[in-house]
Amino acid sequence: MAAQPEAQKQPSWWQRIFTTAPRGQYAVDEKQQVVKENEFVIMRWNLLFLIFDFIIIPLPLWIDIFCPIFAAVYGLFVGWLGAFLLTVCAWRSLEANYLMNRVVDDTWEDKIPRNTDEERRLADNLQHLVMMCGYKEPMEVICQSIDSLAAQSAAHRLIVVIGLEEGTPDVAEKAARLKERYARAFKRFHVTKHPKQWAGGREIRGKCSNANYTMRAAVTRLEEYGDLDLSCTTATSCDTDSIFAPRYFENLGYQFLTSPKAKEVVWQAPLYYNHYLNDRPFYVRAIGIMRAAYMLGFLIPFNINTMSIFSFSLDLCIKGEFFHAHYQMDDIIYTLTCMQALQKRVEILMIPMPVISGPPVAPPNVRSSANGSARANAGRSAPARSSTTLW
Repeated sequence: MAAQPEAQKQPSWWQRIFTTAPRGQYAVDEKQQVVKENEFVIMRWNLLFLIFDFIIIPLPLWIDIFCPIFAAVYGLFVGWLGAFLLTVCAWRSLEANYLMNRVVDDTWEDKIPRNTDEERRLADNLQHLVMMCGYKEPMEVICQSIDSLAAQSAAHRLIVVIGLEEGTPDVAEKAARLKERYARAFKRFHVTKHPKQWAGGREIRGKCSNANYTMRAAVTRLEEYGDLDLSCTTATSCDTDSIFAPRYFENLGYQFLTSPKAKEVVWQAPLYYNHYLNDRPFYVRAIGIMRAAYMLGFLIPFNINTMSIFSFSLDLCIKGEFFHAHYQMDDIIYTLTCMQALQKRVEILMIPMPVISGPPVAPPNVRSSANGSARANAGRSAPARSSTTLW
């Protein structure tokens, strides 16, 4: 009697949820391998800001004791300079808001050039990899953000990857709920689980290390599916409290396929910190308005740095070796990493599509009802966009 073949062991429930991880060449973080022998860091360059904070800013308070004339001249100079900068900021902010109000409802899909075979190939195969990193955020907040992605006019082009930390409470249950709800909402949808210090002992907890793991896992899976086409793939880094305008990715795709420097720039959308703004203290509302104005007036037009939610070509992300796990936040350091990879300045372009953002922790009334609302919504499937399977 012939021997029966041994039954193949089925993957566990846990393994079926978290099916994507960095593999092959993407499982090696070369930045982590650069370690100096006997390295002992005493000072960091960012500590130079302390000189500005404790000496330059309060200078008028103590310089008057030694030189009253200099104090008067310094006060006038700072006052006029501040007035000039605020005027520039206000003008550029009004200009940007006027542009967004004018084009926010425009369609961009029909403006993508399709004159040659190559242009038609790029337009037909255009896809957007969206990476959303989270930790302990309420499910209600996360679902609001993903719902804004599902409502995109280009949702059928989105590959959404939710990067949760290994230490996230009930991480497997949250991943299962998200997969059940958004299984058919996008081209592909997946949830990853970032292990603690995956890239090595120098890895710092925060969005950078999570984004580094999540993006490498996503690229690994794209390569395994045969969908890793760098000529027509963008990537977007966002938070779990990001509400996108309905045509954000439609406009991003248009800019990506029409810009001559598409693989050498970073796109930044104006952020409005309106997440549950009416439930927050007055000083939080004031700071939110100031941050939005400074982004429109300074950060984007003067190519200073990106903030929280930004987009780029996947080709540039791979050239820059993904995200630097030695830092906590990914926005400022990412632009610098790209400059280092390209050996030149990286320009920041504006996407005229407003994005609602906010602090990662919801107000008390939202946190208290988050779990109940999440359970009620978990079983409700998002509207189908394409016949896709889970990763």
